[in-house]
Amino acid sequence: MKKIYALTLFVFISLASFAQSVVINKVFNSGLTGGNEDAIELIVVGTHPLAPVDLRGMLVKNYTSNGTVDGGCYTFTTNALWSSVKSGTIIVLRRNVTSTDTDISAATDFNLAVNLDDPTYFTAGTVTMNIASVDMVMLKAAGSAYAGEAGSIHAVSFGNSSATTQFNNVTGPKMRSTATVGTGAIGIAQNFNGSLVDYSNTAGFVVIASLSTDISSGNIVLGSPSVLASGNSRNRRFVNILRPSVVIESVYNSGQANGIGDVIKLKVLSANALDMRGMFIKDLRTNGTESNIYYKFSDATGSIWESVPSGTVITLTRAVSGTSADVNSADLTLDVLLANTAPVGNVEFNSSNTDATNFLDIDENDMLVIQPVADNNLSLTGESIITHAMAFGSVFSTVGSKYDLIGFGPKVGIASTLVTDARIAVQNTTSPINYYNSNLAITLNVLPVELITFTAEKQFNSVNLKWSTLTESNNARYDIYRAANGTDFIKITSINGAGTSSNVLNYSYIDNNPLAGDNYYKLVQVDRDGTEKVLKVIVFENSIRAFNAYVNNNNLFINAISSKNQRAAILLSNLSGQVVYNQAVVLQKGDNAFALELKNNASFYILKVQFDDDVIVKKLASSTF
Repeated sequence: MKKIYALTLFVFISLASFAQSVVINKVFNSGLTGGNEDAIELIVVGTHPLAPVDLRGMLVKNYTSNGTVDGGCYTFTTNALWSSVKSGTIIVLRRNVTSTDTDISAATDFNLAVNLDDPTYFTAGTVTMNIASVDMVMLKAAGSAYAGEAGSIHAVSFGNSSATTQFNNVTGPKMRSTATVGTGAIGIAQNFNGSLVDYSNTAGFVVIASLSTDISSGNIVLGSPSVLASGNSRNRRFVNILRPSVVIESVYNSGQANGIGDVIKLKVLSANALDMRGMFIKDLRTNGTESNIYYKFSDATGSIWESVPSGTVITLTRAVSGTSADVNSADLTLDVLLANTAPVGNVEFNSSNTDATNFLDIDENDMLVIQPVADNNLSLTGESIITHAMAFGSVFSTVGSKYDLIGFGPKVGIASTLVTDARIAVQNTTSPINYYNSNLAITLNVLPVELITFTAEKQFNSVNLKWSTLTESNNARYDIYRAANGTDFIKITSINGAGTSSNVLNYSYIDNNPLAGDNYYKLVQVDRDGTEKVLKVIVFENSIRAFNAYVNNNNLFINAISSKNQRAAILLSNLSGQVVYNQAVVLQKGDNAFALELKNNASFYILKVQFDDDVIVKKLASSTF
């Protein structure tokens, strides 16, 4: 077995913190009677890329009398459409229109156009919305009152030469413009940094003249390029960040000449099958300064990239003796060989878009980049759109490097160099957000087991231990140890390993006899040669050391030994479901005894006691003694 060295290092996070779930991106004043065809355009942000947002119960409203009086208000209904709207979705809300789009089920469909007057999707207030040239539009959180500014998620104001009292009352993110949004005009957020922060720029709203068709079609390409080129391009980049599709999972540096044996692993994250045709994978080697080494995924009809299932892991490598390609994604894997020379005749990649004298060759200081089909930019300037990037060594750590220049897209990096026979990978790949907010680890040689998670959770009076692995090599078994103090461990079970595997594997074990109080669990991996490695130690607090309850003479008696001060909710009901006692009590650390008087009598009861981190359910028989 090889000697193992592992080092977990510094991580950099490039994405903005997604504090707002939805923002107002645009308003349109049709000028028609009664506000017909007026529009509000929203962008669903989510707490992070991939995180859906529940819009049910949110309110969208405008103001009247030059933005100073509560006006029309519409509440998102409980319709399933609003229950889980994926981040990156653009929602156009319009008054009294027949052309709508209420389907975002496709992986590449992020567009909704909904009629505000349709009771299926909105509950209208007593006043209809009518966007005026001087107005304020607001999105409010579910449960907020219609009137006033409390609960505002985002607000935009326009036309007033000075901020109104109502605008000043908004404590959350807000924007305004002194220009009026007259008939046929659009007010739009200026996203100059390609980030959510711009939607909190008080002076960041701008008004442009526009035809009504610019928004009646859904205005899916944000902004008006001929009028607001800078703002539009960065709005588009911001939305691109919210629409993840495929990411770099790991990179391996073989150290061989011309990149032979180098490996890049990608993972498809889109909700459904992804069309990757025409996308680019790039290697910015020579300390990340070169930018002409790239492969274009074949854009031919019928290509293996035309419909790649969600969750597919794609392995790209320079040809190695004895290896073969796997071009069937039915098993959620693709193993594709990059040609030893420029990929002429390679049906997986287009040959006309690869420099004929340079090939993918991963260096110690390097960056790998995926770019969408429409945004190939070899120079990778500050305006470049990327789908995902992974950098290491000086490319990551140097100010002004290509990595540093990327302004629009998710990227992860590590300051350590990727030495020969080493791999850099995104940790905990079961959580998609880690590709955007990730720890990177540089691993020298081959670990016997790459652990993803090891957790403990209460299951009635037992503890359910679960762990998952990304890869296993010559793995004989797992030993689980338990201790009360974190030092004096005793082995409680052994679970057979999978030997050698490159698939995600899930294991579990139920400890039916947990200790009272703290339970320390140690997961140990054992090689076939007997070598042992401690993978992780976790602690589970069994807060209820002992519990007893009985009913006698219309009194409920409870005795409990608690390892800490905590609250407990006591619910007692008869077998018909009628609640006969419902009370909260406070348990002190140590012994606790309660005698609770009941108002009626029954032969049998169901007792449910909810603690801070536990619940106990018992069937009790009434007795007299």
